[in-house]
Amino acid sequence: MTMLLETPPRQSPMPVPSGQPKDALREAVRDLLGSREPAAADALFDVPVIARRCLGRHWPERTPEERQDFSAALGPLLVTALREPLTAATGLRYTGQSASGPLVSVRVELTRERGTAGLLELRVHRVHDRWLINDFVVDGESFVAQHRARIDRRFSR
Repeated sequence: MTMLLETPPRQSPMPVPSGQPKDALREAVRDLLGSREPAAADALFDVPVIARRCLGRHWPERTPEERQDFSAALGPLLVTALREPLTAATGLRYTGQSASGPLVSVRVELTRERGTAGLLELRVHRVHDRWLINDFVVDGESFVAQHRARIDRRFSR
């Protein structure tokens, strides 16, 4: 898997509040939606973990350079894929959070045009003093699972 993208220098992540995950994510989402500038993926996502999970069983087969290139390409895609359902929503309501070991799931109800509802689940874990997203699920569709399936299909050809 050769990536043609040049790896940008790793940006210093913006600090996300270290309190409760729901509160930290509410602030991070507000910042994402309020900014006109591209968000740094490292401020919201644990990109290396997501990259490894998306590549799944293909991760060990990749060279360190391919892994880094894949992670660099994945960052902007993550930001766009999360921003799309959020900007399409006319309302957001954080309905709760639950934990399973070190992993926390924050649930957000999305109100869309014509009052239709949607559900966003932000799956996070703590990295040092920040809560970072390691997957997100929009209306039952996991970002990681969708991309792992696509990558598996591509490598099985």
